[in-house]
Amino acid sequence: MKVLAVEGKRIGKVLDNAIDTEKMIYDYGRLTSDLLTWIEQTIIALTNWKFANSLLGVQQQLQSFSTYRTTEKPKKFKEKGDLEVQLFTIQSRMRENKQRVYVPRDGQLVSDINRAWGRLEKAEHDRETALRNELIRQEKLEQLAKRFDRKAAMREAWIGENQHLISQDNFGCDLPSVEAAKKKHEAIETDILAYEGRIQSLVNLAKELENENYHDIKRINARKDNIVRMWQFLSGKFTQSTPAA
Repeated sequence: MKVLAVEGKRIGKVLDNAIDTEKMIYDYGRLTSDLLTWIEQTIIALTNWKFANSLLGVQQQLQSFSTYRTTEKPKKFKEKGDLEVQLFTIQSRMRENKQRVYVPRDGQLVSDINRAWGRLEKAEHDRETALRNELIRQEKLEQLAKRFDRKAAMREAWIGENQHLISQDNFGCDLPSVEAAKKKHEAIETDILAYEGRIQSLVNLAKELENENYHDIKRINARKDNIVRMWQFLSGKFTQSTPAA
């Protein structure tokens, strides 16, 4: 009876080990499937290069990417390492029990996980490069927009001053007054003709921002159009107010 009891305990232990090993095999398959699904979904998200069309938006996307790398990815990397340890443990226990060693089905091998992880790393690297390039582009656009606004303010002030000068002109009735007014207008005309190139440079800046799909292009174009109208009004008003020779 003692011998039977000892043998029964041994058999029970073997059965318990076999059941525990089967549970570990099931968990390995489930966890491997979950990890591979996460990897594929993350690759899809990383390769979606629809970036926000603003400097702030791209900065926020870069911050989200950084959070993924420092928070979400490390947990999955640990899961990947735990799966390798779990598979080694399963196979070691089966060898000790003289069982046929478990080999994961195709797609769930350690080599399969490592290949998928390699594709994830590449998608991650490519996204980081693309995000940083877009960040640089958006920074340049913001600088260009600031340059436009500075130039626009100067153009508006210059046109306003010249409109004021023309509206104050009093040509007088005698010849000397008319000649003096004519010389003054010739000087203003020279300035206006010379200034036309600066108006065109402002138009070119707005066009460049439009071509680059700047997020605030409606405001830029509205200000540009207003300055062009002011310029055309000034040119027409000057022509009408020029004294006869």
